[in-house]
Amino acid sequence: WMIDGDIDLSSLNWHAFWQQVKLIRPKICQPAVIGNDKGAHGTSHSILNYYGDSRVLASEVAIIELMTPLFEVDTWLGYRDVIANQSQDLLNNLKKGGEDCFDLAWCHYAKFNMVGEQIWPPKKLGYRPSAPTYATLDYDATVGDNVGSNGGDNGDNGDNNNSSTTVAKKKPFEGHNSCVVLYQTPVVHMNKKSLGKGRNFRKGGTAVCKYFRENYRIHWAIKSVYEVFVAPA
Repeated sequence: WMIDGDIDLSSLNWHAFWQQVKLIRPKICQPAVIGNDKGAHGTSHSILNYYGDSRVLASEVAIIELMTPLFEVDTWLGYRDVIANQSQDLLNNLKKGGEDCFDLAWCHYAKFNMVGEQIWPPKKLGYRPSAPTYATLDYDATVGDNVGSNGGDNGDNGDNNNSSTTVAKKKPFEGHNSCVVLYQTPVVHMNKKSLGKGRNFRKGGTAVCKYFRENYRIHWAIKSVYEVFVAPA
């Protein structure tokens, strides 16, 4: 588990968190994030912020942020090996602190082993009684329904077309859920901003993202969901 120094774990419901990890069996996951005061910044990725509907336990997402990812060991080792075999330019930019799209790339690895284009899931999140309530080894080609904020069909996936996102041509390996955010066990982001982000740091990040986008068809700053997991009735 890789956790930023400004993440406060004192309020985390550890028992519930690990129970959900064992239930949903994600390859990479994180608790939802809240700010340290009312209206304070949690995370810029809205889909990773705390979701108040207690019926929604979690969702499979296209990004698990660098802030607090928890990996299955094999997933991290596999992704590490993929990165280690990339160009020296990428490795140099990573050493400089470049991080943009790095966390999108590991979700693409967890979902499809870095094969094909990272898909655009629907953007909105809501309670849906028909959503899965546990992890399964079966693979369903349809990985995203068009769910609006009230749980109904909004007819828009937010990016490309008006149908559910299907990915039948690229089967995920192992059958586990790829990247999952756990909404009902949030952690607090103190947002200390202790890392200096100068010009070279930002240039390195831009170069890293450009590399992933051109070589592995990673999208920029996805904030949307693949699938929603709800508490059993």
